[in-house]
Amino acid sequence: MKKIIVLFLSLFTFTICFLFTSCKKDDCFLFPYVSELRQDIYKADSEEYNIKAHYGFKSNDKNERIYTLLFIMKGNQTEQSTKNISFIFNEKTYKERFVFDQKTNCLTATFEIDDFNLKEFKTTLCVGSEFKEIIFKSIINENVLSVKETLNALYNNQPTLTQSYIDENGKFTAKIIMRIIEKNGKNYYYIGIIDSENNIKAFLLYSLSGEVLAVRNIF
Repeated sequence: MKKIIVLFLSLFTFTICFLFTSCKKDDCFLFPYVSELRQDIYKADSEEYNIKAHYGFKSNDKNERIYTLLFIMKGNQTEQSTKNISFIFNEKTYKERFVFDQKTNCLTATFEIDDFNLKEFKTTLCVGSEFKEIIFKSIINENVLSVKETLNALYNNQPTLTQSYIDENGKFTAKIIMRIIEKNGKNYYYIGIIDSENNIKAFLLYSLSGEVLAVRNIF
């Protein structure tokens, strides 16, 4: 009987160590349930135009992740001049026209593009017949936790809450939206867990440590 207890404790210890180790690797239980992600933010060097860019994905009705680089221009909605923006990535030229977005009350240009990983890139903004070169730089610090590391930190720091969304078959029953944000030179992760009734449990995590700074219910 004593040998059986020792064997059980050994197997239990091995299992705990295995689970803890797997959280340190690239594996992430929650990542497949992320339906919307903003993973990078870019600021333009233009003093004339208030323009920025985001990169990430949204899942469509077929649960396919569509990665996009989104440019957002504010303050120029009433100008009549046609505005286009273009850039080169992986030896391919991308070009799109800015259109008015009623949801954000801004001009936007959207590019579907996979694996966009630049931290700085050059664009050409065409306004009417004028061409302007604009450099975009990421405002995300280099030493922030990755998306998967941050999700693992949330899972480990809030075990009771996150496991409450797991059914008897081991499936996570909610969807997750995740955005990296910037404030006063610091980066934070916003994570929203949306249940089947569209109730949202929102978290704010510090990007360098994964520490949960705030929790809020949104109904």
